[in-house]
Amino acid sequence: KFFRLNDPENEDDQEDSSLINNKIELSWERILWKKLIECFDPEVDAKGLGVFFYGPLRVFISMFLIPFWLLLGILSAGWLWPPQVREGLFVQKVSMPEDSGQAQESEKRMAEVEELQESLERVQNDLVEEFSADRKEMVELRDQVKAIKKELKDEMKNIKQVMTSLFEVQQRTLVRY
Repeated sequence: KFFRLNDPENEDDQEDSSLINNKIELSWERILWKKLIECFDPEVDAKGLGVFFYGPLRVFISMFLIPFWLLLGILSAGWLWPPQVREGLFVQKVSMPEDSGQAQESEKRMAEVEELQESLERVQNDLVEEFSADRKEMVELRDQVKAIKKELKDEMKNIKQVMTSLFEVQQRTLVRY
């Protein structure tokens, strides 16, 4: 276990490790740092050899190796730090509030936002339907106005013909007398 990465023993762990592998780049610094930190894991000392082997190794790692590595990282402006240290210092962690009041409040706000989005969609769809109905109504009104104009024009022609024929009749009657 000391010289290899933890192999997942069941399928769920394999899926989790594959997700981690997709998100985190495995580099020699990451692997070395993980191995150094694993020396402090109580499960590593399951056989009782920790007093003779892991005890001095832990002291050496915690007193010399890790401080030296961190000092090198400081001198190199973070380039030689292990990725875990860089992530701990420079990567912003997004977390949900754990307080029940804050969590419930944020869930309530999210529900309100979703409700408002649905309401906005409904209003938008209603407006689109209303605009299309208004457009159809305008087309119908325009057609009615055209029909009335044509009818009025025809009536004016008829009135003109009647007036012309009346004028001609009047002219004829005046000529006879």
